[in-house]
Amino acid sequence: MSLFGYLLTNLYMGIGIAADVYAATLGSFREFSDDKYRRDWVWRNTLTHTVFPLVGMYMVVAGIAVWRPLQSALFLFGAVLLGLFLRHLVRDKSGADCEEDESPEQEEGILARLIRRVEKIDPQWALVLGVSIDAINSGFAKAADTQDWSLPWLLLSFPLVGCVVGAGALAGGQKAMWFLRFMQRPSGTDVTALAKRLSKLEFGAFVVELFVLGYFFWRSVANVFVPFDVPEWVDSRLVAWGVSGVTSVAVLFVYGEDIVRNIDKEAAESFAGGRKKTCGVKRHH
Repeated sequence: MSLFGYLLTNLYMGIGIAADVYAATLGSFREFSDDKYRRDWVWRNTLTHTVFPLVGMYMVVAGIAVWRPLQSALFLFGAVLLGLFLRHLVRDKSGADCEEDESPEQEEGILARLIRRVEKIDPQWALVLGVSIDAINSGFAKAADTQDWSLPWLLLSFPLVGCVVGAGALAGGQKAMWFLRFMQRPSGTDVTALAKRLSKLEFGAFVVELFVLGYFFWRSVANVFVPFDVPEWVDSRLVAWGVSGVTSVAVLFVYGEDIVRNIDKEAAESFAGGRKKTCGVKRHH
């Protein structure tokens, strides 16, 4: 693989995760008035999205090294994890998870309890953990896209992707400051227009995340069924991008109205002074 191809691959690996972090930043924009808070948010997300995928990736590498036939099973496991995450992502954005959480019989999961404990110590770490914990899953998906990489290139890719995610956190922090500056104006602030701007940005981040993570899902699925001897004329990456595009359009066709309505509602509530409702534990990659 050429240097350009290597950098491009790391870029799109990071973009899907960065979109999630960007949306999470905007969703909590009221917290970003403090410079130290913004700096901590950036480096903490960069760190966790560097280390967590590394852990997931080497679970795959170690497993395959011990027993080669385990490869398909591990890719299947990664595909299942990504599929469950994508399902949660769509349900979370459409508001379906919120409706379920209103049930009095709903029990709090182990991870949610852990995050609540962390929140008592450091609320920002709790939010970072909620956004970052599923980054372990991305290591499984990454294994499907980096089988021909040398060890140095593979190891270097983790901080590169982490930096892309950090850039998403930084961009989100800057946009959060922009919203806060407008809200602090004594007059002339159109809160409805700001809420609409926020909802558009969050919807755009969701579409990017859905498309990119969908690619990794289909790459993992392909490696389950055709891990060896793929015909040379078949470009599995292009096929995965195409299938991800089709499935993303299908998701938007079925759930698009609910997603837009729920994002608009949460954006309006954010500017009305309330905190966005979180349903379950997020999340990603």
